[in-house]
Amino acid sequence: MRSAVAISERVATEAGQLGERLIQGVEFYMNIESLVYKAEDIAIMLKCSKSKAYNIINDLNKILVKEKKIEKISIISGRISKKEFDRIYGKENIEQC
Repeated sequence: MRSAVAISERVATEAGQLGERLIQGVEFYMNIESLVYKAEDIAIMLKCSKSKAYNIINDLNKILVKEKKIEKISIISGRISKKEFDRIYGKENIEQC
């Protein structure tokens, strides 16, 4: 039978590992967020509804897949690469919806 100390140590170790994985996940998410625009960002820039922004992002991501700039599996719903969006729309030539 395991002692309470051994069980406590194992639980602490597993909790520490889980905490490390959680921190890595948060860091990865924050890194992704710095590279992409969200639908909310597009809606503000183009002065349109969030629904329209989602449609624009979806259409642009389809174009990027056809141009082989991205792989279909790498698409994150409601997100688009800042680099590619700026290339397509141009920072100065952002049209309104």
